[in-house]
Amino acid sequence: MVRESPGARNQRLSYRPDIDGLRAIAVAGVVIYHAPALGAFPGGYLGVDVFFVISGFLIASVIMGAQENGAFSYREFYLRRARRLLPAFISVSMATSAVAWVILGPTELLDFSKSLLASIVGVSNIYFAGQDPYWAVGSAEQPFLHTWSLSVEEQFYLLFPALMVLSLNLLGKVGRLRFFSVIGLLSLATAIWLTQVNPTYSFYFLPTRAWELLIGVTLALILSQWRFEISKPKAGILSGLGVTLVGASFVFGGQFITGPSFPALVPTIGAALVILGGTAQNPVSDVLGIKPFVGLGLVSYSLYLWHYPILALGGIAGGLVEGINAGGGAGLQLVGICLALGLAVLTYFWVEVPFRRGRWPPARRISIATAVVLTGAFGLASLATNGYTSSSAIPAPVEAHLAYEGNFLEPLEVENPTGTMLVFGDSHMQTLLPGLSESARASGLRFIDGARHSCLFAPGLELEADPDWCGPEVQQTRLSEARKNSPAFIVLGGRYPLALEGTRFDNGEGGVESGDPYRFQKPGQQLSSIDTHAEQLSAATLLGAQTLLRQGHVLVLVYPIPEAGWQVPEQIKPQAVLPRWIPERIHRLEGIKRLAPASAWPLAVPLTTSFSTYLERTRSSFEVFDRITGVNVVRVYPHELFCEEETDRCRTHSDTNVFYSDDDHLSLSGANLVTREIMSKITSLQGDADPL
Repeated sequence: MVRESPGARNQRLSYRPDIDGLRAIAVAGVVIYHAPALGAFPGGYLGVDVFFVISGFLIASVIMGAQENGAFSYREFYLRRARRLLPAFISVSMATSAVAWVILGPTELLDFSKSLLASIVGVSNIYFAGQDPYWAVGSAEQPFLHTWSLSVEEQFYLLFPALMVLSLNLLGKVGRLRFFSVIGLLSLATAIWLTQVNPTYSFYFLPTRAWELLIGVTLALILSQWRFEISKPKAGILSGLGVTLVGASFVFGGQFITGPSFPALVPTIGAALVILGGTAQNPVSDVLGIKPFVGLGLVSYSLYLWHYPILALGGIAGGLVEGINAGGGAGLQLVGICLALGLAVLTYFWVEVPFRRGRWPPARRISIATAVVLTGAFGLASLATNGYTSSSAIPAPVEAHLAYEGNFLEPLEVENPTGTMLVFGDSHMQTLLPGLSESARASGLRFIDGARHSCLFAPGLELEADPDWCGPEVQQTRLSEARKNSPAFIVLGGRYPLALEGTRFDNGEGGVESGDPYRFQKPGQQLSSIDTHAEQLSAATLLGAQTLLRQGHVLVLVYPIPEAGWQVPEQIKPQAVLPRWIPERIHRLEGIKRLAPASAWPLAVPLTTSFSTYLERTRSSFEVFDRITGVNVVRVYPHELFCEEETDRCRTHSDTNVFYSDDDHLSLSGANLVTREIMSKITSLQGDADPL
């Protein structure tokens, strides 16, 4: 330990180009992680942890510097934070809201608006903690998911200044260092514990993230309060080791660092070492301080704000079923990153810098306040209208396909029933429940829901992924319920192509569904091949159907519903809200289409899928159903309602209705078409008129 030269201390707390270089590395990791099709930085999300360390260091340094000069003011501190953060955030929020209104369906727009409002008031981390985990597939379609980290920092800014000022006034050098170190260790201990109990809460909450910010705080205390110098060689070693730890965590951390637990010390300590080493000039800090790194660091905040909405909304508009976490779409994601970088540069020079410098005249304050009010009003209006479902510019609402108030195998009774209707199958049959239950009771039929998502009618088999959910007991209960209510109308169907083909759907036009197929097996048996699986499922379905027919039931076979392959509501909405010539022109841009899957530009009118692809996909399913024969067998072909052999296309919507709620499930509008066909067959057997 040696005494420092005059002014060295202040110099260390002044502008540090190497810290901007560290910011550049952090934001690059985060952005590239959110473009997984590029295949790099599986641990890049740890760049946020690096940001937390930097923020803690800088905020503590600013407060200490102002306090020593007797110039610290809570009002000035929060005004500076507002100038730094609010203008860019509001700019991105308004632009994102406008695009979201164009391409998101009502349900997705409602979710977006909730996250938007939560972000505006600084609690989006709390909001997202109640949603899907950060790594869940569905999270990729949340354009404001990344704002959780901004909310953590904002909450820290609310609490930390008072603690820092109190410690500076009441505690000595060692005391305040011990104070924040203890808080940091308690936070780390909480994070380690909560990661085991509830990793989602641990990931999002300030109490489990505070230790990362406090690493930066304690480092600022050490550098400010103890006078020492680091030799150039030692500084180079510290900075080099720090960069190595951060880089290694980006490359390998995805395998073992999933939250702010003990392993997260790797990138956070790495960031601290870079900051510490940079107090003395060294080759590593010199590299971090070159213009490309500094430039990227300066625009890092705007880039962070822009990149996720662009990638998420671009993924949705591009027909990537799982948004930015979908495989493929590397061209689209690369274009998105370039667009985000360009907008970040513009935002930095046109928004960040002008609003950050100087005083805020009335016009500037009014413009920001108006923008905040308008953005908030957009979100509140979305909540009030259920995602703007009342807008005349949007097709008929795409209702949730599970809008049914009954319970599994619990009858819905009617007075003086003339019979019973049971429904067996998976979620594809669940989409029919609202219409079938209403129509059945209108026809004097007791209604029993025997449908369960992912659970096809296959007596004697179990779902490989979840045998407790769909196993022999569930299948036997279905048969027992049918036997108790014999004779009855039994409506049987489901997504058999998903199980029999052993693959998720690929429409051949860019819409590729991710995830695993249904796999059914005999209890205790491991499937050897897809052929064995298909044979077992076919045999079980045939045997179960024959059992139902022997019991005297009328068996209504609902053949496979056409799968779309892409998220239909999100693809349709631009056609409804944009002038017709825009979709038509975009559809003609063949050069642009090469940058992404064909479904990235599905704005041609109308949006349809291939009938030939449907027939190929469903061949095995048709063969199974065609082998179910008897006088009490009634057949319903949904493709006759949606597909035309002459044009070889299957429609997904009309001028006034969207027939799908996602990539394969029918909306209520689409389900009602199938329900009418089913009820027309049943009522003809009853000798009654169509109740619908």
